Amino acid sequence: MKRTILLTLMFIISMTAISFAQSDKGKEMEKMSKAEKKALKQAEMKANKDSLLQIIENKQWVLEAYQLQGKYGQTFNLSPTTNFVAVKGDRNVWQFAFNGLIGWNGIGGITIDGKVTKYEVSPGKKAKSAISIRMNTMAPGTGPANIIMTVTSDGHARATVSGAFSNDRLTFTGKLSPLEMSNIYKGTSLF
Repeated sequence: MKRTILLTLMFIISMTAISFAQSDKGKEMEKMSKAEKKALKQAEMKANKDSLLQIIENKQWVLEAYQLQGKYGQTFNLSPTTNFVAVKGDRNVWQFAFNGLIGWNGIGGITIDGKVTKYEVSPGKKAKSAISIRMNTMAPGTGPANIIMTVTSDGHARATVSGAFSNDRLTFTGKLSPLEMSNIYKGTSLF
């Protein structure tokens, strides 16, 4: 009984301290002028964009997709763990998988593992403007594919994969992250 009361009191005290800490931060933000807030936001966006540009230029990134859109606009919500577009050096992997289905990669979809043959990055002029990536890949079994990707300064990305593999187009939407910090599971490649 004493232990329960003690734990309850500790919880109440810690929650009170957290709420005061949050309200102090809010008061500091209220004291800042509109120009200071805008400058702070611009600096934060620039820092985010610079870190994203660094991993993109190093070719060590993964787009963990939570949504896939087909050629005619059908949209599917997906698990970011098994649906991604990744680049590691001169290698490229793109994979999509649907839960509960059987697919060529063993997890309900397709995994294409290929080589990057062309890689262009356009960083954009302003801190707010998106980073554009254009790359051509070659994979056994599917042939050449074009990937056009845009990344905003907050890390949201959209990659459109199109190629000669059936004259189809897939659009992956998700969050861009460094390869070493990603949580992806790669299925079996086609060839």
